[in-house]
Amino acid sequence: MIEPYGPACTCGTRGCLETLASGPALARAGTALLGRSVTVAEMVEIPECRPLFTRAGQDLGLAAANMISALHPELIVYGGGLSALGDRLLGPIETTIANRVRMFPPTGIRLERSAHGALALAALSLSEAPINDYSYLDVAKMIDHSLVNPTLTTTDLEQGILLAKAYDVASVCILPYALKRCAMMLHGSQVKASTTIGFPHGGHTTAIKLAETKQALADGGQELDMVVNISKVLSGDWNYVAADIRAVVDETHTARQKVKVIFENAYLNDEQKIRLCEICSEIGADWVKTSTGYAPTGATHADLILLRKHAAPHIQVKAAGGVRDLDALLAVRALGVTRCGATRTGAMLDDACTRLGLPPVVFSRAEVVGY
Repeated sequence: MIEPYGPACTCGTRGCLETLASGPALARAGTALLGRSVTVAEMVEIPECRPLFTRAGQDLGLAAANMISALHPELIVYGGGLSALGDRLLGPIETTIANRVRMFPPTGIRLERSAHGALALAALSLSEAPINDYSYLDVAKMIDHSLVNPTLTTTDLEQGILLAKAYDVASVCILPYALKRCAMMLHGSQVKASTTIGFPHGGHTTAIKLAETKQALADGGQELDMVVNISKVLSGDWNYVAADIRAVVDETHTARQKVKVIFENAYLNDEQKIRLCEICSEIGADWVKTSTGYAPTGATHADLILLRKHAAPHIQVKAAGGVRDLDALLAVRALGVTRCGATRTGAMLDDACTRLGLPPVVFSRAEVVGY
């Protein structure tokens, strides 16, 4: 799906490639543009139709880029009637892929057309692409090391803090009662202390969320992950939702610290997610975040693309739930994600060191939570 609110398709979705970039879709667009019935083959010779081919190529490139980020395939083939378009389609596809897939350079891309078979977007040849187009800190500073599991003991929490400090991640997101100790242990490092507000269900009153915020800031919190009132979102009470978010954001920004707003996308439809992006953009939250990690599903690529598209450019995107290895982290990075909640931090960053040819991080791994 390319356009969530695009034309309806017989497949049951809206705005898929069949409705936007297939041969029949191009013919319909050409007919509407010219005011007469026209085929794709005829459109090739009509200068006015060139923008239609460019737009179709961009849509195909976007779909390909999303698959590349998720699957890292080896070849993209397009064929059937579209193969006759040649560079009219190939150029926009290549340009869109190069712009969207930031983690891999465009050199070495295999994008081929065939006169046989239907359109099949399958892969880029990434096996020989360099893997060191990111630095250790590029990936380490994406990670919020998560220590919010209620079964963690005091020893577990302190081991997790030490791990995060050793690996020099972005932050430690810890159970609220342990935040003050966490801030003390991280003092002097480049790792921020963070905690949760209204976690995990978001149903606290605004007054309670505000009290939690004030306590967290007093305890040394530098980044706060707040959960929206999911019930009010589902009820469509947007004034309440906005006021709830604004109370936490304003209090935190007054203290010159930052807020991530958790949507819990597993329970929401796209329209609700988009409205939350708009509210967070208007209020000036620092991140929009997919999930708590305690719902039926976590961060999906479709949701991350949606949030990045509809949040204002200055609002960052955080993925939570389901990013469990370095490849998954790099994939969401390619979608525009700047932060990711993780419990397997050590394993992910050890893998980064190996791939980058760096010495391993020196840290005792005995009984370390999240490793």
